[in-house]
Amino acid sequence: MLSRSSIWMTTLLLGFMGAQLGCGAGEPSAPGAPRTEQVAQPLLPGERSLFSASAVPDVAAANDSAAVELGMRFRSDAPGQIKGVRFYKGAGNTGTHTGSLWSASGTLLATATFQGETASGWQEVRFTTPVNITADTNYVVSYHAPAGHYAATSNGFASALAAPPLHAPASGTGAGNGLYRYGASGFPTDTFQATNYWVDVAFQPNDTTPPTAPTNVTATPNSSTAIDLTWYASVDGNGEMQGNARAHLVYRGSQLIAELPGTTTSYRDTGLTPATAYSYTVRGRDAAGNVGPASATVTATTLASSTCNPCSFWNVVTGDPHAINGDSTPAEVGLKFHTDVAGTVTKIRYYKSGMATPPVVGHLWSATGTLLGTTAQAPVESGFGWRELAFPTPVSLAANTTYVVSYFAPGGYYAITSSYFSNAGVDMPPLHAPSAAAAGGNGVRHLNGSGFPTDAYYNANFWVDVAFVPTTGNASPVDVSVQHSFPAGSGVRGQALHYDITLTNHGTRAATNLTLDVPVPTGLAPLAFIPSASVGSCGYFTQDNMHCDITDLPAGQSAVVRMTLVPSLAGTFQFQATVTASETDNVPGNNTSTLTIPVGAATNVVTFDAFDGADAPITGIHGPFYFVHNKWYLGSPWGGFTTQSVSFNGGGVNQGELSIYGQRTVVGLDAFTWDAGATLTVSCFNQPTRTFPLTQGQVTHVVTNWQGTCSSVTLATSNGWDTNFDNIELSPLP
Repeated sequence: MLSRSSIWMTTLLLGFMGAQLGCGAGEPSAPGAPRTEQVAQPLLPGERSLFSASAVPDVAAANDSAAVELGMRFRSDAPGQIKGVRFYKGAGNTGTHTGSLWSASGTLLATATFQGETASGWQEVRFTTPVNITADTNYVVSYHAPAGHYAATSNGFASALAAPPLHAPASGTGAGNGLYRYGASGFPTDTFQATNYWVDVAFQPNDTTPPTAPTNVTATPNSSTAIDLTWYASVDGNGEMQGNARAHLVYRGSQLIAELPGTTTSYRDTGLTPATAYSYTVRGRDAAGNVGPASATVTATTLASSTCNPCSFWNVVTGDPHAINGDSTPAEVGLKFHTDVAGTVTKIRYYKSGMATPPVVGHLWSATGTLLGTTAQAPVESGFGWRELAFPTPVSLAANTTYVVSYFAPGGYYAITSSYFSNAGVDMPPLHAPSAAAAGGNGVRHLNGSGFPTDAYYNANFWVDVAFVPTTGNASPVDVSVQHSFPAGSGVRGQALHYDITLTNHGTRAATNLTLDVPVPTGLAPLAFIPSASVGSCGYFTQDNMHCDITDLPAGQSAVVRMTLVPSLAGTFQFQATVTASETDNVPGNNTSTLTIPVGAATNVVTFDAFDGADAPITGIHGPFYFVHNKWYLGSPWGGFTTQSVSFNGGGVNQGELSIYGQRTVVGLDAFTWDAGATLTVSCFNQPTRTFPLTQGQVTHVVTNWQGTCSSVTLATSNGWDTNFDNIELSPLP
């Protein structure tokens, strides 16, 4: 407000002007409004105010004794009632105080006189009749201090204040805030240095029902210093008025760490300690300020901190985009980042979609668009997952300097996760990718050609990364090898073959972000099965390539991947397995292994002597069959069979299914039982059912006389597991 001398001169001037005007009417009285004389009361349950009872001003009593009206402009997110006026009292702020509520244009809505005040602290008076207010509409609350000495905090309204549902705008917006008027009580409109004069309301929202608790809350470690949270929205209201809560409140333990819009259902908590467990809950808050119950508590542990060489933002577990930008527009997509220490970028990493797109090329730029390096072009291939492109010469980076890493996707269809950088960045020391707010947008692209990407498109993550080698760091070697093992030596057309691929880290430190790719030769791909891996994850995401991702492989350890395939052709097939890791390989010559498998002509009679194991259940892929789980048993020579045979797995099981690979059907088989009167039923969904009597103590050969194909045959007996089968004859493969 004005200085003391300025206030004195203004008061004299106002008095002088009044004398010159003689008997002219003074300022018009305010329109009539109810006045009350009530004892001060604290906030009642459910009532809201902008300032808590513990809030105090910088100056409790200003050195100004002039009579003055002091006020605050405010609004509410929700409709309700203003029950009264509150103000903070300091020493010398004496006399009879009145509290008032005004419309934004100065219409007096209610007034009351304070009574029973304390010497200092918060005072409150209630209106005889509460005043209804409308949501998102500005009002002014004020009180009159006849002796001055009001509370004040300079620049208290330099920024907006919020205690939802109540809000007080910053003084620099609209008609200003931190309002005063010297003289008799009246509508305050003047402002001075955005000062807060500590006037408040007692507000009761109409809605007192809180929103529901958020559901399906998940917590996932993002890095050694960050955890990602997702949840299903808190719901407010019911019936046709039902919708998301106005806000979501995120708590780490009992600490509120984020207030987010009700439409936001994810959050990244950063700045955490490595290898540490954290617990989280989420609550909803509606427009009336009602806070709902907490969600179920979820816990996650940050990843362990480790010295990296090279360093990257994402590994094969944390770097999983789940989406592809669905158009073929050529685009350069990238990421803004910086590093805590100097070093070099040896490779660009990017997540390739499974689309058959033209080869890409990577780039590294300064923050202003100077091209610092271009990688080799990617080879033509149809797989998907993380890929790496090497620079011919490593590119040097300075510490704490912004760079942009990108790659040009001439066929579009790049990986994308929208809004990834909207609320938080990614910190994987020494690497940092800032949030959109900190970087002026992050997740950048350039459309319709290759060029420096600057467009922050939905602050999306395009899953571009670097392999960064710090100038100082752990440079101990990594040596990853790959080897094939196929003891059988050869395969049979139409029958399953199994072989193992072993990855071994012979180095002295862990290898990270390993990928294994095995192209499947033509003639095998249509009948290739999901491989099993001792660590990591593998699969056939395209018909002609088997791909594995392994987060890390410690020094001296191995990972084994078992391949299972059913050749649809006879001939000689060559498999080539290639393994890569983020680290520079100390012995690069052993990253590839080649296996040649001769596959002979199909046989039409299946015996079980060559099957692995005996006197145990048999499940899954064996020979030309898939044995349905828990239905079959592989037995030693028994009864009339001098070789291994199969029967049902356990008492009570009287039938089992066999899936057949290739366009074939069961022509006949041998069955043996010790039981008199036993019968065998052979059925297939597209063939006539056949029933055969079995001769006690003898091998009975049955013939189905089926034509065409049968993809799954069911064998059933009247005596369950007391019948065994062998020499199953199949029709020839086409």
